[in-house]
Amino acid sequence: MREIKKNMMIGEAISINPRVADILIGQGIHCIGCSGVAFETLEQGMKAHGISNKGVNDVIKKINKPGHLEIAKNAESKIKDMLGKKYAYLKIKEKNGKLRLSLEKKKNSDDCEIKENGIKILYSKKNAAKIKSVKIDYSDAKGGFVIK
Repeated sequence: MREIKKNMMIGEAISINPRVADILIGQGIHCIGCSGVAFETLEQGMKAHGISNKGVNDVIKKINKPGHLEIAKNAESKIKDMLGKKYAYLKIKEKNGKLRLSLEKKKNSDDCEIKENGIKILYSKKNAAKIKSVKIDYSDAKGGFVIK
């Protein structure tokens, strides 16, 4: 997924990474539904709401920070069912250049942990950049879980 920059139009940034909308709302910027999204940059929108230069940079870093991912609703219920009481974590790991999922009972010392929709997710520090803005979905037609 492309990196979000402060000079991008708000609408463009949201279309690239829908998480941008949630982060902006969390910062008190509720105008994501107005016409300004087409002609106002992220920086202009944040500054119009009183956010400092440092604040703008901090929000952009938060948007691009590795470790944030999305789990589609249909995948969420499947994962929770699979974890059950036997497993504590879903792990995203790389094998042969592709990201894969596994169920884990415990966390290793080199694992990073995030929580998304009540699911504890592990990944290695070396894969942190690869899971940035990952979406986990589930499709019977595609044979199960899909990582985008």
